[in-house]
Amino acid sequence: MKTILQNILLTAIVWFLLASVYSSVEALDDFDLAKYGNEDKVEVLRTNFIVKLVLHTFPDELNEAFENTNGRPLPEGAGVRGFAIVSETEDVCYVHIIPADIWDDRESMAILGHEIYHCALADHERMLIDETDMIGLEDPSD
Repeated sequence: MKTILQNILLTAIVWFLLASVYSSVEALDDFDLAKYGNEDKVEVLRTNFIVKLVLHTFPDELNEAFENTNGRPLPEGAGVRGFAIVSETEDVCYVHIIPADIWDDRESMAILGHEIYHCALADHERMLIDETDMIGLEDPSD
């Protein structure tokens, strides 16, 4: 009986603490709204394009492809989880990712969706190439 009362008391204390903290926490949507304002809208730049997946097996291979595409090395210890290459001359978007290991790997699926959004909407940084067929793991100038 003593254990049950202790658990009830502990639950009440945790609930009270969470209830007092909840009033001062902003949801991510609220944060974005406060940061960007009511009038900030997403502009869809492309509505008809082909997505080609470039699948990598290892993070080092993906990072090397990113460095070759970007033309500069990543900082020491840094890495990417995926990236998209958009061509201005073709309606093709190349999405480089490491595929999910299991069917419900939500993180890998979220990364894929994030990169496909880059195909239609925006880039973190402009990384456009004209020769989309030249995006191998090796530098074509070698």
